[in-house]
Amino acid sequence: MASVTKEYDVGLKALLYSRFGTILGIDGLPMKQGVIQCPDEIALREFAERRGENFLDFISFYRTTAAPSWSRQRSVLATRGVWLAEGVNVKAQPIDIGYFATFWSKDLDKLYEAIEEYAFWQHDYPKINLEYGDGEYPIQPDLHFGDITDESTYHEKYETGTIFAFRMPIKIDGWVLKSSTGDAFVEKIRVTVYDSDDVEDYTTIYVEDDSQDTELVAALKLLRRHIYDIKASDISEKSVTLSGDWVSEFTIGDTVFIQGSTSNNGVYTLVSATLSDEDTILVFNEAISDAVGDGVVYKDE
Repeated sequence: MASVTKEYDVGLKALLYSRFGTILGIDGLPMKQGVIQCPDEIALREFAERRGENFLDFISFYRTTAAPSWSRQRSVLATRGVWLAEGVNVKAQPIDIGYFATFWSKDLDKLYEAIEEYAFWQHDYPKINLEYGDGEYPIQPDLHFGDITDESTYHEKYETGTIFAFRMPIKIDGWVLKSSTGDAFVEKIRVTVYDSDDVEDYTTIYVEDDSQDTELVAALKLLRRHIYDIKASDISEKSVTLSGDWVSEFTIGDTVFIQGSTSNNGVYTLVSATLSDEDTILVFNEAISDAVGDGVVYKDE
């Protein structure tokens, strides 16, 4: 079973490589040789075989913290989860994941350039793009940045020479998904790392478990979507009724999802949304198979 938290490590590693590889001159190396995941204290030992060369350029990063995000606890996904089937509810825990990325080089100018790139990163749509279900349901956790720290080995200048190192913090607004049965349901994740200036230039990493359950991609339908409780269903009219006036929030042709119902779970195309008394009637192009009025409707923002 693949760990969701581990995939954030993989995604950040690829993102650091693609964004800073050219600056440090490591873009021609395999990613595992240019970016390593380890604490700063042992990073140089990991690259000890390269100390005799005329250059020493690489990036080390390490996950230092992971804590529940209290500021996102009241979001829809965190409070309600999403029903996949009767008795199975996938919950999502918002989690703040903190990293330190350290840039190493004997060329100080390269690191100054990396600092400038890091400073501008916050203006370049800084996200890791996670896509569940072969890209059908995306989630794009935000990246946050902080103070840059000089960790250079100035004290070794007259012994082994100074190696310049600058530590730059990165925080990810992550999510951890888990079902009500206690099993971690996310078994296949596609992590796409891209440069906002050139969306065509991206790196895709697949992490797949042999026991992949394709139905579990529905867990991500709750992300960045509005939710409406179903009051009633009508088979002959191919419609569902929502409590309240929500007509203005729907447009003909919208794709909506029904989840948590007895037998009507699925994807529907909206034909009309009208107000009847104090309720909203949604009519679909597809048939409604069950007259039981239960479950919820999800709609894209």
